[in-house]
Amino acid sequence: MTFSGDLTGIGLGDVFQNLNGNRATGTLHVRWERGERHVRLVDGLVAGCAAGPGRELPLLDHCVERGYADAEKVKALQANTKKRRKRPARILRDEKLCDAESIESAFREITAEGVYELLQLSAAQFVFHEGDAPPETFDADMLAAEIRMEVGPLLLEGARRADDYARIRTVVGTDQDLFVADAQAAERAPDDFTALVASLLDGRTDVAGVARAVQRSRFEVSSALLTLVQQGLARPATGEEIAALAEEALTTEDREEAIRLLGQALVRMPREQMLRRRLAETLAAAGKRREAAGEMAVLAFQATEEERFEDAMACYERAIALDPADVMLHQRRCEVLKRSGDKQALRHALLQWAERLENLGLADRACEVLTSSCDAGPLRNDQQLLLRCAELEKVNGNPAAAAQRYVQIVDLYGGNDFQLEVRCIRAALAAQPEDATLQKRLVDLETGRAAIRQKRRRMMLGIGAAASVAVAIVVAAQEELSTSRRLAAVLRERPADAMGTTTLPLLRQLADGNSWIPSKKLAAQVEAEESMRVLRAAEGLRLQARIDEARQALATARPSLPEAAQKRADEFDAQLQSELPLLHALQRVERRGRDDGEAFEMLARATDPHWFDFHNDLLPRAKCDAAREALLRALQALEDPRCAESVAKAYLATRDPSIGRMCEGLIDSSARRDPDRTRDALAPLLEEAREHSERRDRSVRLLEILMVHAASPAVPAAPR
Repeated sequence: MTFSGDLTGIGLGDVFQNLNGNRATGTLHVRWERGERHVRLVDGLVAGCAAGPGRELPLLDHCVERGYADAEKVKALQANTKKRRKRPARILRDEKLCDAESIESAFREITAEGVYELLQLSAAQFVFHEGDAPPETFDADMLAAEIRMEVGPLLLEGARRADDYARIRTVVGTDQDLFVADAQAAERAPDDFTALVASLLDGRTDVAGVARAVQRSRFEVSSALLTLVQQGLARPATGEEIAALAEEALTTEDREEAIRLLGQALVRMPREQMLRRRLAETLAAAGKRREAAGEMAVLAFQATEEERFEDAMACYERAIALDPADVMLHQRRCEVLKRSGDKQALRHALLQWAERLENLGLADRACEVLTSSCDAGPLRNDQQLLLRCAELEKVNGNPAAAAQRYVQIVDLYGGNDFQLEVRCIRAALAAQPEDATLQKRLVDLETGRAAIRQKRRRMMLGIGAAASVAVAIVVAAQEELSTSRRLAAVLRERPADAMGTTTLPLLRQLADGNSWIPSKKLAAQVEAEESMRVLRAAEGLRLQARIDEARQALATARPSLPEAAQKRADEFDAQLQSELPLLHALQRVERRGRDDGEAFEMLARATDPHWFDFHNDLLPRAKCDAAREALLRALQALEDPRCAESVAKAYLATRDPSIGRMCEGLIDSSARRDPDRTRDALAPLLEEAREHSERRDRSVRLLEILMVHAASPAVPAAPR
């Protein structure tokens, strides 16, 4: 019988009960994201547990942890495990470290712990195979012990532990976690076992170490730790505390303990560079060069992330010195060098990487690495890399590719180095001795015919270059003469073309093309000046209410304007479009006066702040009192002190007493809100008005208004 499934449809406890009810005999294989486990069942009873084929049971550690065997003797025994071939149970019996009963108890406990761990899984796949156990999956001594465990008690204990583990994992993450107990923890602990655990929490003994010391399961120790932490009698050790203990271990030359503690400190402070460097050097001193290289590689990666390329390179150099066979370190070093831009160092690193790959029998991979760097990147067509690549192509048994690389070197560098050219052609001919083209090239080189041809080719190239320059000079002279004549004609017509309608397109046409020709360069300068003049002229046309002409001038000037001025022209064109209805209304009022009530009210009610510039700019240019009145009403609603100068000009121009009073009110309001600015704006007007007898009285009135507010502070405008 074989059946399978996953835990989304059925719980593992139900699977065990089903197999127990059917008195099944076989192997239950459970696989999940982080591992796998095999459980042996005989007649529905649990008879063994294994981590997988080829993976040994942790019997020795378990016997030490539970007190079945002497820890020192087992440690000495484990020091020679590389040479032994006996199974752990046989060693324990032969060395008389455990009796048969203790070994059987250890097998039962290991099996039970394995089942408890499986029952905590919520996502896994399982398959049950009926029949004999798979070869080399289970420990033969475990199967020979014929342990039989009822499924019911295992499921009950597993369910209880699953509930407890949900709380334990909030405090104890792994068996390597370190804790520190309060000074009064042992006295205040709720029971003797918890007090014993508390007495061992010194910041250096992990959960597994505490379990070995008290000879109890790690689950029981974790439960006691949960109680201590919840009652405030213990806490996880900090990274600084563990690092200090590691330094103490180093002072006593206990490198293994220091390595363990430094590793735990880094779990809490993974970005602490000095701590990781200390761990790497300690590993190197302990003879663990590969592990030390791994820590240096982590330091290099962190430095690369922070763009500290010099530090990253130093770390990679140290890592490669510790473990030169690790080709991944060579690859990462080259990646950093590509980012740093050091071509010489990159070349050296690539050659070292290729040499290491070749020594490992990966000449084809070494050739790929160099080929990718020769054909692209900062070292494209590098001579040394091309030579090495050609040698590797020969090693890989690809003579055609090797010959092609040698010829490439000759084409790139042979013209300046005769010896290199001869050496590479000979190497290419050695790779492909039947190639007639290579044979001819070698003969030409050795007899000097190639040098003669090259000299002749250089002479012809020189003559051709001189002829090209002469032709270019003649063409440029002709172009300059033609352009200068056309430019002179355009400049003669320029004064008569006030809006640039004809001048600007011709200037653009002349400026297009070769900017190194003086006349074209001058045309471009004149075009820029003319376009800015037309833009200013368009702004003047607006003040004269000649909107169509202003927009036509903008359209003419815009293609010749720089980017910033183009943006200004677009904004001005949009302003003209929005102001067009008000301009038409102003023209109607200028023609008909107050008789055109619709246009008059349209102007007076345009009180959005957006229209301030319109009223302010056109008020001094209004030709009749009706238009002045409409614009003044709008400015009264806007209450902006910037209008003082425009209002003063209208005041001096009008003879209507009511409009004069409106102007006086607006100037009084502006002087009250911003006296300094108003005074500065009106000073030139008052000076000029004194020279005209008909305006003198009004200028005196304006001066009186200003004097009233001369010493007063500015009044902020009311929020709208």
